[in-house]
Amino acid sequence: QLRRLASHLATAGSGEEGYRPPSYLVRHPHLTLFHAVVRDPDLESIRKSVDRINRYCKNEPVRFLNQVKMFGDKFLFYDVVRTPMLEMAHASAVVALLPFVDHQAAQPATKEELTLTRSERRNLKTFGYSHVGEDYRPHVTLAFDDESSRVIKRCVSLVPPTTTFIQAVKLGIKIGRASCRERV
Repeated sequence: QLRRLASHLATAGSGEEGYRPPSYLVRHPHLTLFHAVVRDPDLESIRKSVDRINRYCKNEPVRFLNQVKMFGDKFLFYDVVRTPMLEMAHASAVVALLPFVDHQAAQPATKEELTLTRSERRNLKTFGYSHVGEDYRPHVTLAFDDESSRVIKRCVSLVPPTTTFIQAVKLGIKIGRASCRERV
């Protein structure tokens, strides 16, 4: 169901003059626990952490809030109800990856020139990710666009599913937005 909604973004408004699809559409919708640019990760210790998170979270119900929302004026999110299980999974992901965060590298939110709160900017500097701790915002990313108003227009009518279940916890080590070098 989420894939169908994500693919809807590619064609919504295609009959309009000057139509262009969003810059980036998520092909495999997923709930984000944490992400950052890392350097020389210890894949074995990270695999153990991911396995542990997977054992606790698999088949955990995930409830969506009632509407699609923008983040940073450029991303389209389906926000998810924050639960103790998701908070635990998020904290575990942060602990597993934080030793490897490359604080010298430009983090994705910096490159994307997102509009962030003061707290989100502080998190980005400290953790390499804006949604950490109290600011953790469980969500499924659907799209990114440099021209946010275009995305907003096409997505106002989208309504998320009410509940889905966590099928697996994975860690993707990515190069750029679209390619995944390794999945854990």
